[in-house]
Amino acid sequence: MRLRTRYIGAGVAVFLMLLTYEVYVYSADTKWLISNGLLSKQDYIKKMKSTFVQKVNLSNSNAPVTFKLVHNIRKGPTVSISAEEFRKNDKIQTGNILIDNYGKNDPMKNGEKGRGVTFVGQEKRNASELMQKYQVNILASDIIPLNRLVPDARPPG
Repeated sequence: MRLRTRYIGAGVAVFLMLLTYEVYVYSADTKWLISNGLLSKQDYIKKMKSTFVQKVNLSNSNAPVTFKLVHNIRKGPTVSISAEEFRKNDKIQTGNILIDNYGKNDPMKNGEKGRGVTFVGQEKRNASELMQKYQVNILASDIIPLNRLVPDARPPG
């Protein structure tokens, strides 16, 4: 009888602790949503832009980033949407510069649409030495942008 009472008491204690934790966590999200006018999911996604994305110069992906920018990012509740909802609105910003600027590069840059990188002279010798050492063309990978467009190689249909 005593053992059963202990198990029941422990179960009730764990349940109350979990309930307290859930109320604490979700009350912060609820307060945040109320302070922002109870936005609908689409309005919230349109307005949600981090301080990081707003302050970094989007035309220069190599812009220096300081801790101050990252420190000022406002944390709110996480909103998840489907891929279809994401594709419908092209103005949604993810906060990742590589994703947000995808396809906005100059089409004549190296690596765009499968355009190759060529080296001549000393660069060619350096590239071949590095290729033997690392088995990867490091010089070419440094020149090609990370958010380049790649031609679609899938068969039609």
